[in-house]
Amino acid sequence: MANLGTCYENGKGVKQSFRKAAYWYCKGSRNDDGNAIANLGVCYLTGRGVKQDVDTALQLFLRGDEIGNGISMFYLGLMYSYGGAVEKDAYRAEGLFRKALASGHPLVVEKLRGAGVID
Repeated sequence: MANLGTCYENGKGVKQSFRKAAYWYCKGSRNDDGNAIANLGVCYLTGRGVKQDVDTALQLFLRGDEIGNGISMFYLGLMYSYGGAVEKDAYRAEGLFRKALASGHPLVVEKLRGAGVID
């Protein structure tokens, strides 16, 4: 279901719709699909397709971290790096970035490089 959500998010084969993307991510998250959970968290973090709710994003990223999703770990690490919804904690952020990298998720290296965390 996360893949269908991604199709709607990116407009691949369907008309782009962030609302429909969030709908499919939500359905996938109910089945503990780690990518759906992470993507739904990003929707709530950014307000794409849903009303922005950083606390809901945080809960989704924590859930994704619990099941080993590297993208959730990455975004949770960013939240701890910058603070706001959580207390700023560079040590915890670094640990989450390391876990994210170790998860082997293909997008993690790209996102960590983009965030300037690794070379």
